[in-house]
Amino acid sequence: MFCRNCGAEIKDDWKICPNCGKEIVRNNENTGQVSQQEKSDTKKCKKKIIIGIIIGIIVVGGAGIAYGVDANKTKNTQPKTTTASKKGKKTKEIKDFSNQDFEDLVGKTEDEIKKVGIPKVEKDEYLTSDLAINIVMKKGKVKLIHIGGDEKTSPSFHGVKLGMSKEEAEKKLKDAYPETTPSAEGLYAINYEKKEQVVCFCNVDTDKVVQLSYLALTEKDVKKLKEDIAKEFVFPDSANKYLSEDEIRKVDVDEMNIGRNEIYARHGYIFTDENLKQYFENKYWYRERVSADQFKEDELNSFEKKNIELIKKVEDEVNGTSDSTDDQETNNSDDTNFIGMEGTYQCGSDDESGLIDVWKEGNDIYFAMGTQENPGILGGVGGGMKGTIKDNRTVTIDYGEGLIFTLVWDDVGSFTITRSTSSGWDVIDEITDNVTYVNAKYYGVS
Repeated sequence: MFCRNCGAEIKDDWKICPNCGKEIVRNNENTGQVSQQEKSDTKKCKKKIIIGIIIGIIVVGGAGIAYGVDANKTKNTQPKTTTASKKGKKTKEIKDFSNQDFEDLVGKTEDEIKKVGIPKVEKDEYLTSDLAINIVMKKGKVKLIHIGGDEKTSPSFHGVKLGMSKEEAEKKLKDAYPETTPSAEGLYAINYEKKEQVVCFCNVDTDKVVQLSYLALTEKDVKKLKEDIAKEFVFPDSANKYLSEDEIRKVDVDEMNIGRNEIYARHGYIFTDENLKQYFENKYWYRERVSADQFKEDELNSFEKKNIELIKKVEDEVNGTSDSTDDQETNNSDDTNFIGMEGTYQCGSDDESGLIDVWKEGNDIYFAMGTQENPGILGGVGGGMKGTIKDNRTVTIDYGEGLIFTLVWDDVGSFTITRSTSSGWDVIDEITDNVTYVNAKYYGVS
């Protein structure tokens, strides 16, 4: 858990925070009502959240998680009370916001915010008695919205609710907050044009959202965010746009390798290569989540898949430059120019995903295809299915009766397979219907 006052990590049995010296207030203590000291401490915590969301992208956080509730818990059990404003007028506090989406509050006036049903505790600040939901105004506009507490009664934000998986939250936020950046605590989603940011704090065990924060950014905030993110990634936008060759060639070949693998790292891929493992473990945003044998390529979006291909293509060109003159005389035919490598290719890691083996015998190329659970359905017996190399990237397999499989290599370790007609096997049809396969060993992700 974390100290509500300073954000430092603390142990469950500590009574005083050794970092700031404040008494530790836990969510399950029967405080009866929010004291003035708690309000003061809460205000300090609130400021730490704002700072943490703006610049905490680089520093492994705790400030945001420390505020309100422990990020690894889904409920705040502190008794709820009605809090009075400074003027002495009691606000009728609403306990259930489950039917409301608090994104609707963005752009509202303070008079409208007063009607939401959250007590005003300080100038420009509204806070529920259980400290779970917080709204901060600045110059008459919403600056911060923080949502925590019980997922059954908490509001949503842009359709994202507490208890939702991080993956689902990212999909919901993507249309309005398209620039996404992973975090050890969860996910940052940003709209640079509108100067807005949403942070999803997730449970480290379940990867489900346990807290949400919205922040209106200034020009200075946006500049700082971009600078900080740029320092953390070789290709900061590789998950949000198609990279150009010029962008890739600006870095050296070692950085290209890191930039390609950071795409997998964003998804929590657990590296077996010790150099990559050590590199990403030192990144504040990286959190190991899925092993190599369990990783599914369909976790990657279209930008990421194409960027992996292009980065690898440029890598190969740069790495092969010094040897190109030695190979010029031998590379004269389509057979010797064929770029596809031998090995096992896959389109996922679950039992039903496709598995295609490719190997050469002399100048001939052979295939066996099936699934992870049942490999070699076709070509697994009798020496494989012989293919015909059409050009340096394309192979066809004539299975007979009008069924022809076509495999087109995007680069040495990736191809897309299509077929001319149904094979008669549902499982084969599914894994050959314009499906992209990768050689995981070649891509450095196994």
